[in-house]
Amino acid sequence: MMTPAKSVKVLVVDDNPLVRDLVADGMEPHCDVSTAGDGADALMKVMETPPDLIISDYKMPGLDGRQLYEKLRGREQTRHIPFIFIAGRGDIEEKLRPLVDGVEDFIPKPFFLKDLVR
Repeated sequence: MMTPAKSVKVLVVDDNPLVRDLVADGMEPHCDVSTAGDGADALMKVMETPPDLIISDYKMPGLDGRQLYEKLRGREQTRHIPFIFIAGRGDIEEKLRPLVDGVEDFIPKPFFLKDLVR
């Protein structure tokens, strides 16, 4: 019997390869996962093949998660893509929640993979 095709495309963005791979491996049974090591790489991938969901680390060198979010929300063709931030609890409460409107969810670090997948 064939398994059904994974129709939901998720882009996981994190500069830490261990976290990026952990999240990608956890999501893989449920969706089609691609990864990016930073915001600039993610931006290029989103322009080429827009995902159905973006899960992004907040703090990254170069183009960080918030800047990526703002760039995508500023474009008509990408503003609809749901966005989930992974960040430290302090960053969520102090920097993200008050400044970023329209984010689907915030996942505080450290997190359990099963909670993120759910």
